[in-house]
Amino acid sequence: MVMWTTATADAICNSSAASSVASLTWEPGNPFYRAFIFVNTISCVVLAASVCTHNVSQVDKLWSVLPSIYAWMCVVDSRTLLMALLSTIWSVRLTYNFHRRGGYSWPPWRGEEDYRWEILRTGKPRLNRAFDQLKKPAVFQLFNVLFISFYQNYLLMYTAAPSFVAWSCYMKVRNCDGESGEAPPLNWVDGLASSCCFSLFTSKREPTTNSWTFKRGSKNGKRTRM
Repeated sequence: MVMWTTATADAICNSSAASSVASLTWEPGNPFYRAFIFVNTISCVVLAASVCTHNVSQVDKLWSVLPSIYAWMCVVDSRTLLMALLSTIWSVRLTYNFHRRGGYSWPPWRGEEDYRWEILRTGKPRLNRAFDQLKKPAVFQLFNVLFISFYQNYLLMYTAAPSFVAWSCYMKVRNCDGESGEAPPLNWVDGLASSCCFSLFTSKREPTTNSWTFKRGSKNGKRTRM
């Protein structure tokens, strides 16, 4: 993250204004700063919840929500606003699908654990000799810290990388082009990208609904036979 913010600040402007822009890197209003604080805080929270509840699927509940939060951190103009809105629409779709599959419960740290973590924890069925070390509680807990809690959260943050790039481009124009510097308005590229997003949204709707109907029908069939 430090390398990313430093490289971005340096790329914003290769002029005398570079030092002033770089000095903004760790100011609270900078999305890189806020994202860095937020991702580490969330990682610590889900880690604590997983240890207390013995359920390491805490990140799953946030998977569809966090990318749009990072996108909203970067809103400074019409382009970053559009990106945040598109990200939010996609998040709402994923969150709704996760909810109707029973992914959320109350209190929020409860709920079923992904069966794949239990396979890794117990080694049954055996997958590969390389995974045998995860059967040791200390090793699995280290895996929980590094991969499940922190790596997955950083991965979710980096899915919002286009928004951070758009913010950097806006800051470059504003800080390096003087008083006349204005961010370029939305153009046909933005329209094309938005159309692609909406096309993906609508194309995913029917398959997702069919999958949900099939799963619900399968559960009802099992209950009837029982």
